[in-house]
Amino acid sequence: MVDDAFLMPMSQSKSDQTPVRLHYLDGIRGLAALYVVLFHAYQEADPDLSGSQYSPMWYWATRWLTHGRFSVAVFIVLSGYCLMLPIIRSDNQQLRGGFFQYLKRRALRILPPYYAALLLSLLLFALIPNHLYPRMGMHWSFAHPVFTPGVLLSHMTLTHNLNPDWIYKVVGPMWSVATEWQIYILFPTLLLPIWRLLGTKAVFATACGMGLIPHFLLPQQLDEASFWYLGLFAMGMNGAALNFSHKPALMRCREDIPWKALGIGTASIAIAVRLWNHLPSGIGQMIEDYLAGVAVACLLVTWTERLKTDQPRCHLHSLKLLQSRWAIGLGTFSYSLYLVHLPVLGLAQLAISFLHLSSIQTLLALLVIAAPLSALSAYGFYLVFERKQGLQRLFIGN
Repeated sequence: MVDDAFLMPMSQSKSDQTPVRLHYLDGIRGLAALYVVLFHAYQEADPDLSGSQYSPMWYWATRWLTHGRFSVAVFIVLSGYCLMLPIIRSDNQQLRGGFFQYLKRRALRILPPYYAALLLSLLLFALIPNHLYPRMGMHWSFAHPVFTPGVLLSHMTLTHNLNPDWIYKVVGPMWSVATEWQIYILFPTLLLPIWRLLGTKAVFATACGMGLIPHFLLPQQLDEASFWYLGLFAMGMNGAALNFSHKPALMRCREDIPWKALGIGTASIAIAVRLWNHLPSGIGQMIEDYLAGVAVACLLVTWTERLKTDQPRCHLHSLKLLQSRWAIGLGTFSYSLYLVHLPVLGLAQLAISFLHLSSIQTLLALLVIAAPLSALSAYGFYLVFERKQGLQRLFIGN
């Protein structure tokens, strides 16, 4: 969910003397995190996402809120893209400081906010009486019991995605943090060596193949972990290589392929497949994720190329949105927003349950009141636990 390349301008390297500031990456991350909040708010009011309790007008007005899984695909592709950027733009194409320094940077960036959100969520479970849990919405119902050895140990070690009995406990969205953490380890140990030796096609094929193996071996056990995201991560890696590599073959691909049309077309197909919704659950999610990943990777190539040739003034409307101050501002604390929004929605559901609202009133209250409260709470959490100042020093030092 979080990558350093989102948080600073691209640096200038000896091998590429053109400084490129990709602020829009923060904007994408911020908007994707906001969409996750809105999706979960909608899902609290309409758990099966059918919209059957709404009038036709409200049904069609809210359909766009029912595709939250696409945001996780966006995060994974962005991670591959951003972690690859400093490598492809460096002189030696190596990890800065080597493997252990890379792993230390990832741990210091991801783990302190994760453990803080985990402990705060466990504290909520300890303080709120059990008989109130049903009033806190569907996600809270899935999230307990939490005080069992398996749930606690797996969440502390980021392995809760490996067991369907643990994966959605405590805070449901944390499953993807575990999957991404495991991908972070495979990036320097598997994907980068293959990329250096055999190139972009080989790393994509390897990532897709390895990511699909768990589905065919243990679909009931591991499908929820979505290990096929490894292929999406490789899409992001290859997108960065296409944008900044000086290899003739990649430069031709960068110039000859209509990346914008390919991205928009693939995104349209992904949405159509999602709306059709007649594929088996595991295969359907896999196909939707891969289509979304291709679309995001193509658009990243498109937008970065536009900024390379038309910076600082780029007139592409989508980039203006993604580089707006509020989108970039959301991006700065989007990881915190992802981690803490669900407990805030649960508390809001608890309060709303005593008002005996209609389904549409509940939805509006969650979208208009609870979602902004989630963002405000996440910003406070960011200031304390994620930003390098403040109490984060308790975790990582100066």
